[in-house]
Amino acid sequence: MEVALTFGSVGDIIAICQLAMQLRQALGVASCSTKEYQDTRKGLDSFTQVLMQVVAECQQHPSDPSLASLNAQTRLIVNECATLIQDALDRWCPKYHQSLQSGGSGNTVKDAFRKIEWSFRERQSLQELQEKLHNNTERLELLALITSRHASRAENASVLARIDEVKTMVSKNQADHELLREDLHIQALGNQARHSSLNRQLETQATGIMSIMAIVVAVFHELGQAKNLVTTALLSLQMLMFAPLLRGLDPTKGLPVFLEDALGEVLEIPLQWLDDWDSYGSESGKGMNWSNPGVSPSKTIALEKTSTGVYHFFIICGAG
Repeated sequence: MEVALTFGSVGDIIAICQLAMQLRQALGVASCSTKEYQDTRKGLDSFTQVLMQVVAECQQHPSDPSLASLNAQTRLIVNECATLIQDALDRWCPKYHQSLQSGGSGNTVKDAFRKIEWSFRERQSLQELQEKLHNNTERLELLALITSRHASRAENASVLARIDEVKTMVSKNQADHELLREDLHIQALGNQARHSSLNRQLETQATGIMSIMAIVVAVFHELGQAKNLVTTALLSLQMLMFAPLLRGLDPTKGLPVFLEDALGEVLEIPLQWLDDWDSYGSESGKGMNWSNPGVSPSKTIALEKTSTGVYHFFIICGAG
């Protein structure tokens, strides 16, 4: 029975484990002592477990150059153990398997001879196999420990490199954020300056608008006064134009005219205000308090020249 082994793949691991199981079965049917069988079986189990651990460690870091020499040494030890197991199977199974199995081969003499030969001749070979498997298992355990430490160092170095990279990125980001903060601060100062300038412009415009409003109010006031002056001038001009006509009808010859009511209240009336007697009547009614506003009063007007040469109008009122 021969198996070609190239350490590293899952199929190789399965093949080596199958060899170990076959050897255990072969030893189980042999008539060796229980202690020798148990020791050999434990050695095979330990070898299989360590083999699985080493392969797992190596496959976790297949591209790590620092583990190349450890992988090579591990491969040599595993191949050596596989060769030992394969040689033991090739030597023991064809020669002793049928005679040592339960029920034997059918040839009693041959079976008895093979059992005696196995007990005295192959016992030393079995002990040598146990020692070699034990030594190789210890070597594999040591290599697995070294591989694990190297892998941890490699991982730590990778983590440290990653940390340094993150620190560099953080420092760069902090520098970028600092530049951005400075730019924002400069922009804020510029905005504040523009805001202050705009406020000053608005205040200046407000002051100008208030000045313009004051000027406009003053202009309107002056226009109102000018309007009053123009109105007064037009009235005076109109009175002057009609003065010759009124002067011919004026029996007072330009002397002052006073209106005096029954209570003695005197009111001077410029004749230029009167164009006819109706207008005079409307003017003479100013300031009069009639006892009954709903009744149209009847008026009797008298013109009398006083000793001072002033004409007085006397109004006698009664209900009409």
